[in-house]
Amino acid sequence: MIQIIGQVFLRIGRYAQLYAIGLFFLSVCCPMTYAQQSSFQYLDLSSPNASSMEKYGEIPISYHTGVPQIDVPLMGIKEGVLQLPISLSYHASGLQVMETASWVGAGWTLMAGGAITRSVQGLPDEKQSLSQGFSQQRGYYDDLGFSDYVNNNRGTAEDAYALNVGTGIVDAEPDRYQINVPGFSAKFYFNDDQSVVFEQASDAKVVPYKGNDGGFAYWEVILASGIRYTFGQQHEENGPIVERSYAFQQEISSVNYRAAVSSWLLTEISSADGEDVISFHYADEEYGYHSLVPSANSQGSTPALVKYSLRGWRLTEIRYTHGKVIFRANSLREDLSDFSLQDANDDANTEAYALNEIEWQDNDNTCYRKFVLSTSYFDNQTAPAYGSPAVSTDRKRLKLDQVQEIGCGSASKPPYVFTYYQPAEVPRRLSYAQDHWGFFNGETQNTGLLPNGDNPNLGPQRESQFPAMQAGTLQQMQYPTGGITSFEYEANQVWRQYTEDVIAATPEQLYNTTGAGSNATPDRTVTLNGRYQVVAECRSSGEDLLYVRLRQGNTNAFRRDIEANTEPQSEILDLSGSYTLEMNVNRSFSTGTVRFFPVTTENRDQDFTVGGLRIARVTRSPGGDGEDVVRTYEYTKNNVFGGALSQISSAALYGRPVYRSYIRNDYLKTVGSRDASGNLFNNDPEGCLDGGNPNSATLTSIFGVFPKEEVQGYHLG
Repeated sequence: MIQIIGQVFLRIGRYAQLYAIGLFFLSVCCPMTYAQQSSFQYLDLSSPNASSMEKYGEIPISYHTGVPQIDVPLMGIKEGVLQLPISLSYHASGLQVMETASWVGAGWTLMAGGAITRSVQGLPDEKQSLSQGFSQQRGYYDDLGFSDYVNNNRGTAEDAYALNVGTGIVDAEPDRYQINVPGFSAKFYFNDDQSVVFEQASDAKVVPYKGNDGGFAYWEVILASGIRYTFGQQHEENGPIVERSYAFQQEISSVNYRAAVSSWLLTEISSADGEDVISFHYADEEYGYHSLVPSANSQGSTPALVKYSLRGWRLTEIRYTHGKVIFRANSLREDLSDFSLQDANDDANTEAYALNEIEWQDNDNTCYRKFVLSTSYFDNQTAPAYGSPAVSTDRKRLKLDQVQEIGCGSASKPPYVFTYYQPAEVPRRLSYAQDHWGFFNGETQNTGLLPNGDNPNLGPQRESQFPAMQAGTLQQMQYPTGGITSFEYEANQVWRQYTEDVIAATPEQLYNTTGAGSNATPDRTVTLNGRYQVVAECRSSGEDLLYVRLRQGNTNAFRRDIEANTEPQSEILDLSGSYTLEMNVNRSFSTGTVRFFPVTTENRDQDFTVGGLRIARVTRSPGGDGEDVVRTYEYTKNNVFGGALSQISSAALYGRPVYRSYIRNDYLKTVGSRDASGNLFNNDPEGCLDGGNPNSATLTSIFGVFPKEEVQGYHLG
């Protein structure tokens, strides 16, 4: 056996993610355990096919991230100076729980076209017609961002920018766009003067074109070579080749009609002189799939069910001077649902198909090369997360089993055959068993997705786990020649030196209350000395609320209003002296509990697991009498800690999600809050609305209230 050992270090990329920041902004003021009513007002979800292409810009295929390049080359097109390779490409960073498979299988992407995809930040950049629900809003592109608001003195000092941003009239941040075409990818946003700003330096030129409805109808991207890519412009198809997502939220029985365009699909590639042209043609399709969003109830700890319905397109042909490539999709997908704006029901899909064949024809419609794709499904039969409406399509994920070249009048070749890791069942897409970055962590007992910030053991477990996150990832690839490549992964690891709060397993003091009115539990005097985690919860056979106040004099050290049968709420506090503990529930059949757990502090240093996979070993077996070639990879560096030399992970973690925070902005810090009569009642020095009152004015999200910190689209470097 030949063994080649390579050592790969993950380093911080040169270009950090850029975000436009308005005059007033949201930031973390203090840790929080309370929720706010959520909103799903604007939708920009790319289709599964477009999202699978988007992945290649988000996680570059390089050893910087530990992700190998895995391709099945099919055949290319050459049209004068234009070249279009066509292949199937696999992304081995790990399968995320709520990731919907593309039409060639989970983790796989058909590299045959391209798209511009968008993530709406606030409002869509462009104002659209009234039918799209945007006519009253001020788009960042159309209304020149913040500059126009300042230069034209719009609004008054009292209600200007922050108020109009908060009420959804003004767009304070440009949307983020991503270009993905063969051989080129880039991210960009618009400046206040409508100029394009690339997040990494590029010589490309991006030109948007507006449609009759006021939205971006199509785009042109021109490379330094003069090659021109057109996105969204129709040929003989009906309507612009764009995709929109609509959503019906089950919890509030409401549909969102304000669907911004999420993707503009590639329709043409042309040379600088216009002589060479490759055109892309599509068939329209409608389908739906289910996902989770932050709950709209007052606590927000349990995700809400949403059905996304997408109006999109499926690639059918690529045409060029000497022939065409035909894409045949004949198998209705079982992991998708129907299109519906009326409910979140999981009715049968009737329009979306898996890709079955790719055939090259000459101008006489004669086949000269053809590939057949065989697919099946990962199928998880465990109980669904939601019982009403019953959702079953989330238990399946399309899986690519093999690709075989079938002779057009000649003998067929042996297939490529793919095997996947299944150390445990590949999770349902609506599973709560996911880590902070959305990868499967095996915690199937979770009943929600909102972790407890002070003591994760009290809420859903969202720490990363290996090998759970490996489920559904490509393990082995057998070639038509009989050779085999096997992939062994490991979880991403990062090193940190930190101080950790260690919470005692049993409380030092525990207090209960039952009943209300004359039966209410009287106030107690509690003596404390040290650092404690205060945990409060309410249990009831009906609806109820627990009021908790731990105060010293007139100052509340801990204050909560807790709905019955929700997650316990907690906070770690330094407490010293005598306190008055007030506890009250409204119903005689309810019980409230407050516990005080001692907390100690310990210094630690260690490598720890975070979401996502990196390659650990690749074994190439040529078959026959040939020797295996093994290539292993390490992601370490030397480190001195406490006077000792050790090997630690070289990866850097840019940040973890922030799930809860107070609403804070500079307007509140400077001007303060006013009641309906205009009387000042708060001017918190940190700018927290309501002076940091934990029962209101908070942001809560099961996916994080702020964009995840990243470089080059990845949470590691």
